[in-house]
Amino acid sequence: MSPIPDHILLADDNEAFAELLADQLTSEYGYKTHVVHDGLAAKEALAAPDAFYSLVIADYDMPMATGLELLRWMGEKGMKTPVIVLTGAGTEEVAVRAMKLGAYDYLKKEELDIQRLVTTVRATIERRRARAAEELEAERTREVALNQAATDQLRTILGGIAPMLSSALAGLEAGLDRLHEDLGSVRKKDQESTGIIVDQLRKEASKIQAGLKTLLDLYALTYSHRSHLDELETLGKQLEKQKGK
Repeated sequence: MSPIPDHILLADDNEAFAELLADQLTSEYGYKTHVVHDGLAAKEALAAPDAFYSLVIADYDMPMATGLELLRWMGEKGMKTPVIVLTGAGTEEVAVRAMKLGAYDYLKKEELDIQRLVTTVRATIERRRARAAEELEAERTREVALNQAATDQLRTILGGIAPMLSSALAGLEAGLDRLHEDLGSVRKKDQESTGIIVDQLRKEASKIQAGLKTLLDLYALTYSHRSHLDELETLGKQLEKQKGK
């Protein structure tokens, strides 16, 4: 199966320039492209429910929303798609503002050629992938830490509840046994009513016992899950070593 090509959103109000650039990126370098000609259309494309772009190439000077306004909007929406800003203005001030707003790179149109653009596109996508991998690993580490904290908390809770339930259950069972022995000296009518009470108490005792077993099973399952995570992490490290050989 062929790999899915990276999808690039190209936003530029110069229609001829944008279409030529998109055609070269697609026909010569295999990228999938979607072209829009103003900032509002770029926002709509990025906000579409099924949208997934590897990269945005945005002109600095567009109607409806400039490249910088698009960058600011993406930041407000929490979008992490990398952006390369193109401009004909070529001022250092614009470059600095673009980078502060989160642009991955900045290219001047008057100095642009397709080879330079493709080199920048490839480098930008690789940087984003590397950063995404780092973020994923950090999130996984955080999740493991949270799972361990939750497990330790559960262990503490169970450590306090289990003895209390066991003691209560043992006391209840002993009381029921004594009550059952005493029934022999009680009148038959009273035996029947007392027997009903005993049965009800035994049912309640069974519920306590079942609850205790559930808590203990949960405790065992939680620790088993953490152990499994450790095994997966070890296996992952081994595979990475093999990959590097």
